[in-house]
Amino acid sequence: MEKTLKPKRSELESWFLSEIAEQTERAVSEIDPEQPFAALGLDSTVIISLTGEMEDKWGLELDPTLVFEYPSISRLLSYLEAEGVVAA
Repeated sequence: MEKTLKPKRSELESWFLSEIAEQTERAVSEIDPEQPFAALGLDSTVIISLTGEMEDKWGLELDPTLVFEYPSISRLLSYLEAEGVVAA
């Protein structure tokens, strides 16, 4: 039986920060993981696209509407951690 390792929360956060920095043309250090996606200048199309990229990169299956229920990097990753999708 093959065991798939869960991505670490810190890996996903770093990836999200890098991707959002690229999308918004900001330095990673300027992105606050607590700030809502919309306040970072991301529209729903972009953030849903990023969620899809995250699924592909780490082999996750995520409902695209999660970004509306958990509208920041921190809130989304906290939910995924609580659900056992990502490792602490």
